[in-house]
Amino acid sequence: GRGGHYHLNNTENFFTIGGATLWIFADMREGSKTNGKIFAGIFGDKFAGKSDLPVLTIEKGNIPNIVVPPGIFHAYWPLSEEKSIIVCTGSVPYEKEKNVKIDPLEVKGVKDILKKEGVLNG
Repeated sequence: GRGGHYHLNNTENFFTIGGATLWIFADMREGSKTNGKIFAGIFGDKFAGKSDLPVLTIEKGNIPNIVVPPGIFHAYWPLSEEKSIIVCTGSVPYEKEKNVKIDPLEVKGVKDILKKEGVLNG
């Protein structure tokens, strides 16, 4: 999957325009009502599997748009044979020093979701 991280100052807009991807988000913002909570969903063009997670696909020209504010950890994993194509725009230019990288498996709850969705074995 795409390495997990969050930004200190950047709001990102993601559009999955090809393939199906599993997205996982976690709130890392101190003092937030949802601090520590984890969210997951499947977004993209096609998804043939079964999941209890929300599934949003491209329908009649509508592309699911995921808005990720600063302080929200995010990572994704492809779920389909078709190549995942993700388009992203940011509210500010990328600044490496304001990008906090985290191993997704270090975020509480991520490993369980990956196992349940068949991304991780064991």
